Amino acid sequence: QRALYQLKYGFVESIAVAFGKLVGRGLLAADTVSRSLVPVPMHEKRLRVRDFNQAELICDGVGKGFEIRPIIVRTRHTKEQAKCDREERFANVNGAFSVIGEVPHTAILIDDVATTGATLQQCALALKSAGTKHVYAAVFAHGRLTLPSE
Repeated sequence: QRALYQLKYGFVESIAVAFGKLVGRGLLAADTVSRSLVPVPMHEKRLRVRDFNQAELICDGVGKGFEIRPIIVRTRHTKEQAKCDREERFANVNGAFSVIGEVPHTAILIDDVATTGATLQQCALALKSAGTKHVYAAVFAHGRLTLPSE
């Protein structure tokens, strides 16, 4: 949890690559049918503050044999999911993603944390609407990231 917090709020980029190596081991062990990694995007406003997208860095750390396809874009700025309760998370990201470029037949969405799955669900819907037939997800952690103020 400390490492995730440092990645997201301490802006320690190297943690994401290390997480990616672990995610990559899991993907190889699972013998996934897809080699197309699609990182969950950040809105450009948040990207300017953080200066990196942790999902893209996790993809970088996954390793050889996988193609990184940053084809999903966030079409509007949303409130941070960590600051939303369960119901708010789904409404917050509803319709917030679209796809640009050619979609793979099968894709693996990559993100750092899945709590409710709301973001992954909306990204998957965007991919499926654009023509992707099968969407899987791989995340480094599952559960709620506790913020220091809590």
